Amino acid sequence: MSRLKGLLRENWRTAAAIVAIELLIAVVPSAAAGGDQPYLGGYFTNTVRYDTEHVFMECRIPPGGTIPSGNWLIGVLSVAGVKDGSLSGWVYQVGIGRTDNGQLRWTAQSWDMNQMYSSRSAPLPDAGNWAGIYLRMDPSSDYTYRARCWGYKNDLDHLSYYDQGYIWWNYGEDCFRVGTTSYSGHTFKHFQFGVESHNPITNYNWDCFEYQLGYYYNGLWRYQPAKVCWQGDSDVTWRGDDAVHIGEINYAGVDKYYSYSGRVAWYYNGVRTIPNGSWLWSTSGSWNTYPPAVFQMP
Repeated sequence: MSRLKGLLRENWRTAAAIVAIELLIAVVPSAAAGGDQPYLGGYFTNTVRYDTEHVFMECRIPPGGTIPSGNWLIGVLSVAGVKDGSLSGWVYQVGIGRTDNGQLRWTAQSWDMNQMYSSRSAPLPDAGNWAGIYLRMDPSSDYTYRARCWGYKNDLDHLSYYDQGYIWWNYGEDCFRVGTTSYSGHTFKHFQFGVESHNPITNYNWDCFEYQLGYYYNGLWRYQPAKVCWQGDSDVTWRGDDAVHIGEINYAGVDKYYSYSGRVAWYYNGVRTIPNGSWLWSTSGSWNTYPPAVFQMP
Protein backbone atom coordinates (compact mmCIF):
# COMPACT_ATOMS: atom_id res chain seq x y z
CA MET A 1 0.00 0.00 0.00
CA SER A 2 1.31 3.46 -0.75
CA ARG A 3 0.63 7.17 -0.56
CA LEU A 4 1.71 9.51 -3.32
CA LYS A 5 2.82 12.90 -1.93
CA GLY A 6 4.20 15.77 -3.93
CA LEU A 7 6.47 17.73 -1.67
CA LEU A 8 7.29 21.08 -3.19
CA ARG A 9 10.99 20.49 -3.64
CA GLU A 10 13.31 20.23 -6.61
CA ASN A 11 14.06 16.49 -6.27
CA TRP A 12 15.25 13.88 -3.80
CA ARG A 13 18.92 14.71 -4.42
CA THR A 14 18.50 18.34 -3.31
CA ALA A 15 19.21 18.20 0.41
CA ALA A 16 16.90 20.20 2.68
CA ALA A 17 15.11 21.72 -0.34
CA ILE A 18 11.69 21.30 1.23
CA VAL A 19 9.31 24.23 0.79
CA ALA A 20 6.98 25.10 3.69
CA ILE A 21 3.77 24.45 1.75
CA GLU A 22 3.14 20.87 0.69
CA LEU A 23 1.18 19.77 -2.34
CA LEU A 24 0.08 16.16 -1.95
CA ILE A 25 -0.87 13.69 -4.64
CA ALA A 26 -2.03 10.57 -2.84
CA VAL A 27 -2.00 6.94 -3.78
CA VAL A 28 -3.33 4.86 -0.89
CA PRO A 29 -3.96 5.49 2.78
CA SER A 30 -1.34 6.58 5.28
CA ALA A 31 -2.23 7.84 8.73
CA ALA A 32 1.05 9.69 9.03
CA ALA A 33 0.25 12.12 6.24
CA GLY A 34 -3.08 13.26 7.71
CA GLY A 35 -6.18 14.51 5.91
CA ASP A 36 -8.78 12.64 3.91
CA GLN A 37 -7.11 12.95 0.49
CA PRO A 38 -10.32 12.68 -1.57
CA TYR A 39 -10.00 11.56 -5.20
CA LEU A 40 -12.29 11.03 -8.16
CA GLY A 41 -11.04 10.16 -11.61
CA GLY A 42 -11.38 8.44 -14.92
CA TYR A 43 -9.39 5.74 -16.70
CA PHE A 44 -8.81 4.28 -20.16
CA THR A 45 -10.86 1.08 -20.31
CA ASN A 46 -9.05 -0.84 -23.08
CA THR A 47 -8.13 -4.44 -22.25
CA VAL A 48 -5.66 -4.49 -25.14
CA ARG A 49 -2.76 -2.84 -23.36
CA TYR A 50 -0.16 -0.50 -24.81
CA ASP A 51 3.31 0.24 -23.49
CA THR A 52 4.41 3.77 -24.30
CA GLU A 53 7.30 6.12 -23.58
CA HIS A 54 5.20 9.30 -23.64
CA VAL A 55 2.00 10.43 -21.88
CA PHE A 56 0.44 13.87 -21.67
CA MET A 57 -2.54 16.01 -20.74
CA GLU A 58 -3.77 19.59 -20.72
CA CYS A 59 -5.06 20.74 -17.32
CA ARG A 60 -6.69 23.90 -15.96
CA ILE A 61 -8.00 24.49 -12.45
CA PRO A 62 -9.78 27.43 -10.72
CA PRO A 63 -8.19 30.89 -10.39
CA GLY A 64 -6.57 32.09 -7.18
CA GLY A 65 -8.52 33.07 -4.08
CA THR A 66 -10.77 30.03 -4.14
CA ILE A 67 -8.83 27.40 -2.15
CA PRO A 68 -9.55 27.30 1.63
CA SER A 69 -6.72 27.84 4.09
CA GLY A 70 -4.56 24.77 4.59
CA ASN A 71 -5.85 23.08 1.44
CA TRP A 72 -4.96 22.66 -2.24
CA LEU A 73 -6.62 21.31 -5.39
CA ILE A 74 -4.84 19.37 -8.13
CA GLY A 75 -5.63 17.84 -11.50
CA VAL A 76 -3.45 14.74 -11.77
CA LEU A 77 -2.40 12.15 -14.35
CA SER A 78 -1.25 8.78 -12.93
CA VAL A 79 0.32 5.92 -14.88
CA ALA A 80 1.83 2.52 -14.01
CA GLY A 81 5.47 1.74 -14.75
CA VAL A 82 6.71 -1.24 -16.78
CA LYS A 83 10.06 -3.02 -16.50
CA ASP A 84 11.13 -5.80 -18.88
CA GLY A 85 7.57 -6.09 -20.19
CA SER A 86 5.88 -6.47 -16.78
CA LEU A 87 4.30 -4.11 -14.29
CA SER A 88 6.93 -3.03 -11.77
CA GLY A 89 4.76 -1.71 -8.92
CA TRP A 90 5.97 1.84 -9.56
CA VAL A 91 3.62 4.76 -10.22
CA TYR A 92 4.44 8.03 -12.01
CA GLN A 93 2.36 11.18 -11.69
CA VAL A 94 2.25 14.70 -13.03
CA GLY A 95 -0.26 17.43 -12.19
CA ILE A 96 -1.26 21.07 -11.91
CA GLY A 97 -2.22 22.29 -8.42
CA ARG A 98 -3.54 25.47 -6.78
CA THR A 99 -2.52 26.26 -3.20
CA ASP A 100 -4.45 28.27 -0.62
CA ASN A 101 -2.29 31.35 -1.22
CA GLY A 102 -3.38 31.40 -4.86
CA GLN A 103 -0.14 30.03 -6.26
CA LEU A 104 -0.35 27.69 -9.23
CA ARG A 105 2.27 24.92 -9.31
CA TRP A 106 3.09 21.93 -11.44
CA THR A 107 4.57 18.81 -9.91
CA ALA A 108 5.90 15.42 -11.02
CA GLN A 109 6.71 12.37 -8.92
CA SER A 110 7.87 8.76 -8.99
CA TRP A 111 6.67 6.24 -6.42
CA ASP A 112 7.95 2.82 -5.46
CA MET A 113 4.76 1.33 -4.02
CA ASN A 114 4.40 3.14 -0.66
CA GLN A 115 7.54 5.25 -0.87
CA MET A 116 7.96 8.47 -2.79
CA TYR A 117 11.25 8.06 -4.63
CA SER A 118 11.59 11.42 -6.38
CA SER A 119 9.66 14.67 -6.68
CA ARG A 120 9.94 17.95 -8.52
CA SER A 121 7.66 20.98 -8.35
CA ALA A 122 7.80 24.56 -9.56
CA PRO A 123 5.45 27.57 -9.61
CA LEU A 124 3.81 28.79 -12.78
CA PRO A 125 4.07 32.58 -13.19
CA ASP A 126 1.03 34.85 -13.47
CA ALA A 127 -1.30 32.25 -12.00
CA GLY A 128 -4.58 33.52 -13.42
CA ASN A 129 -6.55 32.15 -16.34
CA TRP A 130 -4.54 30.36 -19.00
CA ALA A 131 -5.50 29.45 -22.54
CA GLY A 132 -3.82 26.09 -21.96
CA ILE A 133 -1.33 24.39 -19.63
CA TYR A 134 0.24 21.15 -20.88
CA LEU A 135 2.09 18.36 -19.08
CA ARG A 136 4.13 15.53 -20.50
CA MET A 137 6.37 12.70 -19.20
CA ASP A 138 9.11 10.94 -21.20
CA PRO A 139 11.69 8.31 -20.16
CA SER A 140 15.40 9.04 -20.58
CA SER A 141 18.31 6.71 -21.23
CA ASP A 142 19.87 7.30 -17.79
CA TYR A 143 16.81 5.95 -15.92
CA THR A 144 15.25 9.29 -15.19
CA TYR A 145 12.12 10.62 -16.77
CA ARG A 146 11.73 14.11 -18.10
CA ALA A 147 8.63 15.96 -16.94
CA ARG A 148 7.64 19.00 -18.99
CA CYS A 149 5.19 21.82 -18.38
CA TRP A 150 4.37 24.60 -20.83
CA GLY A 151 1.57 27.13 -21.03
CA TYR A 152 -0.16 29.69 -23.21
CA LYS A 153 -1.42 32.62 -21.19
CA ASN A 154 -3.62 34.47 -23.66
CA ASP A 155 -3.76 32.37 -26.81
CA LEU A 156 -2.34 29.17 -28.26
CA ASP A 157 -0.07 30.95 -30.73
CA HIS A 158 2.34 32.50 -28.23
CA LEU A 159 4.17 30.34 -25.68
CA SER A 160 4.15 32.08 -22.27
CA TYR A 161 5.86 29.54 -20.02
CA TYR A 162 8.08 26.50 -20.35
CA ASP A 163 9.82 24.35 -17.72
CA GLN A 164 11.12 20.82 -17.40
CA GLY A 165 12.83 18.67 -14.81
CA TYR A 166 14.24 15.18 -14.40
CA ILE A 167 12.68 12.72 -11.94
CA TRP A 168 14.50 9.54 -10.92
CA TRP A 169 12.68 6.31 -11.59
CA ASN A 170 13.03 2.55 -11.26
CA TYR A 171 16.37 1.34 -12.62
CA GLY A 172 15.71 -0.53 -15.86
CA GLU A 173 12.18 0.82 -16.26
CA ASP A 174 11.41 1.58 -19.88
CA CYS A 175 7.69 2.27 -20.38
CA PHE A 176 4.35 3.37 -19.01
CA ARG A 177 1.33 1.07 -19.42
CA VAL A 178 -2.03 2.14 -20.81
CA GLY A 179 -5.16 0.01 -20.37
CA THR A 180 -6.61 -2.38 -17.80
CA THR A 181 -5.65 -5.76 -16.37
CA SER A 182 -7.86 -8.22 -14.47
CA TYR A 183 -5.78 -9.78 -11.72
CA SER A 184 -6.60 -11.43 -8.40
CA GLY A 185 -10.24 -10.31 -8.51
CA HIS A 186 -9.44 -6.66 -9.26
CA THR A 187 -9.44 -4.52 -12.38
CA PHE A 188 -6.22 -2.53 -12.44
CA LYS A 189 -6.56 0.79 -14.26
CA HIS A 190 -3.06 1.68 -15.38
CA PHE A 191 -3.77 5.11 -16.94
CA GLN A 192 -5.86 7.39 -14.68
CA PHE A 193 -6.70 11.09 -14.60
CA GLY A 194 -8.72 12.99 -12.02
CA VAL A 195 -9.02 15.53 -9.22
CA GLU A 196 -7.72 15.49 -5.68
CA SER A 197 -7.30 17.84 -2.73
CA HIS A 198 -5.81 17.70 0.75
CA ASN A 199 -9.28 17.64 2.35
CA PRO A 200 -12.68 17.86 0.66
CA ILE A 201 -13.31 21.38 -0.66
CA THR A 202 -17.00 21.97 -0.08
CA ASN A 203 -17.39 25.71 0.51
CA TYR A 204 -17.84 26.68 -3.14
CA ASN A 205 -18.32 25.19 -6.60
CA TRP A 206 -14.95 24.52 -8.23
CA ASP A 207 -14.00 23.00 -11.55
CA CYS A 208 -11.05 21.26 -13.20
CA PHE A 209 -10.57 20.72 -16.93
CA GLU A 210 -8.47 17.85 -18.30
CA TYR A 211 -8.06 17.71 -22.09
CA GLN A 212 -5.92 15.93 -24.69
CA LEU A 213 -5.47 13.00 -22.33
CA GLY A 214 -3.33 10.56 -24.23
CA TYR A 215 -0.25 8.52 -25.00
CA TYR A 216 2.11 8.13 -27.93
CA TYR A 217 2.02 4.87 -29.86
CA ASN A 218 3.16 3.88 -33.37
CA GLY A 219 3.76 7.46 -34.41
CA LEU A 220 0.47 8.95 -33.21
CA TRP A 221 -0.96 10.60 -30.08
CA ARG A 222 -3.95 8.47 -29.04
CA TYR A 223 -6.78 8.15 -26.54
CA GLN A 224 -9.00 5.22 -25.56
CA PRO A 225 -12.59 4.84 -24.27
CA ALA A 226 -12.85 6.02 -20.66
CA LYS A 227 -15.02 5.48 -17.60
CA VAL A 228 -15.24 6.99 -14.11
CA CYS A 229 -13.40 5.37 -11.21
CA TRP A 230 -14.11 6.25 -7.60
CA GLN A 231 -11.45 5.97 -4.96
CA GLY A 232 -11.60 2.40 -3.71
CA ASP A 233 -11.99 1.22 -7.29
CA SER A 234 -8.87 3.08 -8.42
CA ASP A 235 -6.20 0.33 -8.35
CA VAL A 236 -3.42 1.37 -10.71
CA THR A 237 -0.74 -1.34 -10.34
CA TRP A 238 0.52 -4.10 -8.04
CA ARG A 239 3.56 -6.01 -6.85
CA GLY A 240 3.14 -9.46 -5.36
CA ASP A 241 0.02 -9.38 -3.17
CA ASP A 242 0.07 -5.60 -2.70
CA ALA A 243 -2.09 -3.28 -4.80
CA VAL A 244 -1.63 0.45 -5.26
CA HIS A 245 -4.61 2.74 -5.73
CA ILE A 246 -5.08 6.48 -6.10
CA GLY A 247 -6.54 8.58 -3.27
CA GLU A 248 -7.94 7.75 0.17
CA ILE A 249 -11.69 8.46 0.02
CA ASN A 250 -14.13 9.15 -2.80
CA TYR A 251 -14.61 12.83 -3.64
CA ALA A 252 -18.35 13.07 -2.96
CA GLY A 253 -20.26 15.82 -4.77
CA VAL A 254 -18.03 15.89 -7.86
CA ASP A 255 -19.80 15.56 -11.22
CA LYS A 256 -18.87 16.67 -14.74
CA TYR A 257 -19.88 19.55 -16.95
CA TYR A 258 -19.16 17.46 -20.01
CA SER A 259 -16.81 14.86 -21.45
CA TYR A 260 -16.05 13.66 -24.95
CA SER A 261 -13.22 12.21 -27.00
CA GLY A 262 -10.29 12.42 -24.61
CA ARG A 263 -11.40 15.34 -22.44
CA VAL A 264 -13.43 15.93 -19.30
CA ALA A 265 -14.51 18.92 -17.23
CA TRP A 266 -14.98 17.94 -13.58
CA TYR A 267 -16.88 20.18 -11.19
CA TYR A 268 -18.01 20.16 -7.58
CA ASN A 269 -21.64 21.00 -6.84
CA GLY A 270 -22.00 19.16 -3.52
CA VAL A 271 -25.16 17.42 -4.70
CA ARG A 272 -24.42 14.71 -7.22
CA THR A 273 -21.38 12.45 -7.54
CA ILE A 274 -20.91 11.02 -11.01
CA PRO A 275 -21.57 7.25 -10.76
CA ASN A 276 -18.65 4.88 -10.53
CA GLY A 277 -18.15 3.03 -13.82
CA SER A 278 -20.19 5.48 -15.90
CA TRP A 279 -18.94 6.35 -19.35
CA LEU A 280 -16.97 9.52 -19.97
CA TRP A 281 -16.62 8.68 -23.68
CA SER A 282 -16.87 5.44 -25.65
CA THR A 283 -14.64 6.32 -28.60
CA SER A 284 -10.97 5.78 -29.34
CA GLY A 285 -8.86 7.71 -31.77
CA SER A 286 -5.83 9.84 -32.48
CA TRP A 287 -5.26 13.52 -33.11
CA ASN A 288 -2.81 16.12 -34.22
CA THR A 289 -2.22 17.91 -30.95
CA TYR A 290 -2.70 21.65 -30.80
CA PRO A 291 -0.56 23.62 -30.34
CA PRO A 292 1.76 21.08 -32.04
CA ALA A 293 5.25 22.48 -31.51
CA VAL A 294 6.07 21.26 -28.00
CA PHE A 295 4.64 17.82 -28.76
CA GLN A 296 7.24 17.11 -31.42
CA MET A 297 9.37 14.07 -30.66
CA PRO A 298 11.50 13.29 -28.80
